[in-house]
This record gives sequence, structure tokens and C-alpha cells, in this order.
Amino acid sequence: MKLSKNNLLTVLALVLVGFAACKPEDDKPATSYGSGVFITNEGAFNGGTGTVSFYNRTVGSGGKDDIYGAVNAGAKIGNILQSMTVHLGIGYLVVNNANKMIAVDPSSFAFASSADTGLSLPRNFLGLDAKRAYITEWGKDGVSGGIAIYDLATKTVASHFSTGGKGADRMLQVSTNRIWVAHSGGFGQDSTIAIVDATGDSVLTKIQVGLAPNSLVADANGDIWVLCGGYYNRSGGGKLLKIRGNAIEKSFDVPKNASSLISDATKSTLYFVADGKVYTKDILNFGANAPSVFLTNSAFGALNGLGIDPKTGYLYVADAKDYASKGKVYIYDTSKKSAVDSLSAGIVPNGFYFQSY
Repeated sequence: MKLSKNNLLTVLALVLVGFAACKPEDDKPATSYGSGVFITNEGAFNGGTGTVSFYNRTVGSGGKDDIYGAVNAGAKIGNILQSMTVHLGIGYLVVNNANKMIAVDPSSFAFASSADTGLSLPRNFLGLDAKRAYITEWGKDGVSGGIAIYDLATKTVASHFSTGGKGADRMLQVSTNRIWVAHSGGFGQDSTIAIVDATGDSVLTKIQVGLAPNSLVADANGDIWVLCGGYYNRSGGGKLLKIRGNAIEKSFDVPKNASSLISDATKSTLYFVADGKVYTKDILNFGANAPSVFLTNSAFGALNGLGIDPKTGYLYVADAKDYASKGKVYIYDTSKKSAVDSLSAGIVPNGFYFQSY
């Protein structure tokens, strides 16, 4: 068949487009986990492994469990997955009983690196800058830990320092060099918050709060709120405290074992769980009003974590159910107090990380 000049030019153009479509960078896998929500699941306490579930905001109902195993040839995260944080484009999974931390690419969840030595019952990760991160630990005995300093370049634990309390746990970065650390007690009991100087890796002071402080947030006024669960086998409930400067300004009684304190994107409303319910507190309209029940549902079992999606403003509620079978996540529109969706999660869901892109 004879080709005209125009036909020949068309064929050449198609060939060039074909070559352009086969550039090496286009062989990379497409982003699998862009706009969505990661759900951390602790896994069964005895012999289980933690997993990460993924919820796609666009698709809605469903959810996909154990995305780490699916991407990494069936690899196990380990027992117990305590928390997930993304810092400078890398996701960090802190695995408590396995004494390790796994780094992943949050867009594909492919394994990136791991810290398999130097950690003792680690709990939470906080990236300080491009060079260092803090990881709280309970220590080998479950009470005498503190903070492990993680070198982001070498991907190793560089050193440790004590925070002067038992069960160093949740952290809050109040300013560039000021980190507040809640001492939840670990396997013992404690009632203090440590204020750490991240420049010198040292404790500046400690604040006496209620028994077993487990979570803390900053509000729109720069004040710090601390939730204390009380000790599980003692009488008396927990406390919700407002701290201004280093002094407790206000204290509210809350049910025992209250946990998972968070705030909305405006830092004006608090949420936490207790007694199988979700409680709330208006921060800015302070007054003397105590926290009140925000949500309750006959389907709720053992509420174990909360999250606020900064993209939608929806409240995510993690329900561990019986702590042995798959848990559940409920999603609510807070302005309407109405359910938006629900999905099955892994065993003992405990927290969320929201992808922002």
C-alpha cells in the first residue's frame, strides 16, 4: 500500500507518541492511597499482628484491610501496632510489643525501612525536623522509659533520655522546641506531664495533673487540654484539665477510662470517648459547662479511638467491639450529628491518619 506524505507524517507522529508513553518514569506504580484515610489496628494481643486498613473518601463504603501485607508480599507488621504518623513524606508505624518501627511510602504503602533495635515498648512518633524524631517508650519494664531519639538520615535510634515519669506516651509539639509528654503510667501509674526542651533533649519541668494522662491537645487560644483516664481498677473517674502556662486553670470530672482526646480543625471543639459514648466540650465558649454526651449508638461496643478528617470535617469513631474479631469504624457529620458511613476494620482499631492530597 502506498502512503501519502500526510499519512506518513501521521504514522511517524503516532510512533513518537508511543515512545513518549513508554518513558521509564511512567513504569512506576500509580498512587494507590492518595485521597483517603488510614486506620491503624492493633491486632490481637496474644500472637496477633497489627494491620492498616484504608478507606477511600471518593468510593465511600467498604474499606480495605491489611494494605501493608497486600503490598509487601504478605509481610506482617507485628504485635501491637500502636500508632501511625507521616513526617516529610514518610509514614512511620510504631509497633509496641514487637519493639520496632516500620517506615513506609504512604502513597503506595511499600516498605521503606525499619528500626528493629534500640526500642523498648515504643508508643508514638513525633518528627522534629528533617534530621530527628522523638519516639516515646515505656521501657523494658513497662514504666521506666522516656524518649528515643531517632536519626532520620541513618534510620537508627541514636540515643535515649528519661522524661522523669512512668509510661511516656502521647506527645504534643507546643512550639518548635517545646514538647509536652503525657506519662500514662505504662504498667504502673503516673499523674504527670513532662515539658521537654527539644534543643537540649532534657526535661524543663513537670506538671501534676490527674491520674493516667493519656492524650492532650492545644486549643485556638494556645491553652493545653489534658485528658486523664484515672486508674482502671480504682474508684473515681477521670479528669479533663485546661492548662494555661504551666498551671491548671480548670478541671472537669469525666468518666473513668476516658481516652482519645482530639479537637476539630478550628481547635474550638473537643471530643473524647468514655463509657461507650462520644463526649464533647466547646473550648472557646468556655464558661463552666462540663463536657456532655455528643454521640451514642446502641451498636457501639468498646470505643477505642477518634479522628477528625481535616478535608471533610467528619468525625471517625473506632470501635474495637470484643477485642478479638474485626472492629468497626463509624463516620459522622458533626454539624448534623448524623451517620455518613461505616466500615469494617481490622482487629482493635485504635487511630487514624488522614491523607491530605
